[in-house]
Order: sequence, then structure tokens, then C-alpha cells
Amino acid sequence: MACFRRRIFPFGSFPLSRPEINDLYGTRHIGRDQAQELVGLMDFFCFSEACLIADIVQHFVDAKLEFDPSYVYQDVNQAIQHVHRSGLAHRGILSDPEKYLVKNGQLFRFLRMLKENGKKLFLLTNSPYYFVDGGMRFMLEAKFHIIQELLVKLHATVSNGEASEDYMSLLWELNEERHKACYTMKRMFNKSFGATFLTDTGQESAFAYHIHQYADVYTSKPENFLCHPPHAWLHVPYDIKIMPHHVKV
Repeated sequence: MACFRRRIFPFGSFPLSRPEINDLYGTRHIGRDQAQELVGLMDFFCFSEACLIADIVQHFVDAKLEFDPSYVYQDVNQAIQHVHRSGLAHRGILSDPEKYLVKNGQLFRFLRMLKENGKKLFLLTNSPYYFVDGGMRFMLEAKFHIIQELLVKLHATVSNGEASEDYMSLLWELNEERHKACYTMKRMFNKSFGATFLTDTGQESAFAYHIHQYADVYTSKPENFLCHPPHAWLHVPYDIKIMPHHVKV
């Protein structure tokens, strides 16, 4: 069971009042069945989708027009997916990287520190290689060849018509490893290990509910780990039920 925070529960661009929430939903609690229908916004790419949904909803509200919010979400989601999958967003960013990408010297420092300590990395992304390659070359400039030494590159785009025996064998092997890892993790952690983020009522938020599905450690940017030694093992202590930023002053 999760719940949402009243102060940050908007409809369009403005937060709903407690009576409005009660009229629309009857309760602030989100049951597990309802949570399955929620869409988690987990990265910066989701900001554009969330803002567009809010702006369109606010337009209908201001114009006093009847509308179905589910159709608004479906249309916006399809538009965002098209821009992403067609490569329009990737090509637009690479055409003017100064406008969209922020150079970060700390990122290079972090990656160099890992390399100097013998660490091996892989990059898991749903973005095409040309986009990642172009973005990294812009952000790291001439230093990118050092990063290439750190990353072991395996890039392939496999469509239904290109599913060769080698690719299928690799896919089967990866799936087997993933299933074993999932089974091991289920045995390691109690299914009721508690909340990562809390609402003002002290209960798990919907955001935390989604985070729990895939993350043990989270951070806004990788260079935050520069504060830790390269041999550190980061995990959630079993006896900690609240994170530092949960403490109320």
C-alpha cells in the first residue's frame, strides 16, 4: 500500500485541495491493484512527457472543455515514443549539442578514477550507439579515447529478421543469467523490506514503490560516487528503515 502527498498532487499545473482529492479519489491511499496502472517517471527524459501532459490538461481545464485524461496520456505517450524511437530527438540533440548537453568535468574524473583502479564498466541504454557516442565525444572531447579503453563495447541492433543463431544463443544465455540473479535476489531480501521514500504521513510513496522494483542504490549523477573509495560496496543496511533525506527538521 502506498499513498500520495497532498501538497504535490497536481491536476494540470495546479495542486488539488484535500476536498478535491477526496471527491475524485475518495482516499489518498493507492492500493497495489491501482499501483500497477501507475506510470513511473524515473529519468530526465520523462520530464518532457510529464510537462506536456500537465500543459494539455491545464488547457482543457482553462477552456472548460470535457476530456478523458486517459486519452490525453495515451496521445502524449505515443507522440513521445515516436520522437524517441524514430531518432528525431537524438538527431536534434546532436545537431546542436551546445544547446542540449552540459559538459561535466566531474564525469571524466569519475570514469578516470575507475579506470585507474582497474574497474570494468558497461553501459546499458536503450539509446542508439551513434547518439551515445556523439554525446560522449562532445562532453569529453579529446579525452573520449581514454573512456573507450574503459568501456568494452558490444553494440548491435537486432530486428526480427536479423535474429541469427548467434544472437539467439546470446539472448538465451543472458536470460538464464537474469533468471538466476532474480531468484537469488528474491531469496536475499524479504518481500516486505519497507520503504525507500516516505510521504508526509510516513508511508511509502508511489515513486518509492516503483524504485523498489529495480534499484538498490540511486543517485542524481554518477560522479556523486567520487565521495566514496572505488572499493566501497554500496547497499542498503538491513537495519536502516529511513534514509538521511527522510529526517524531518
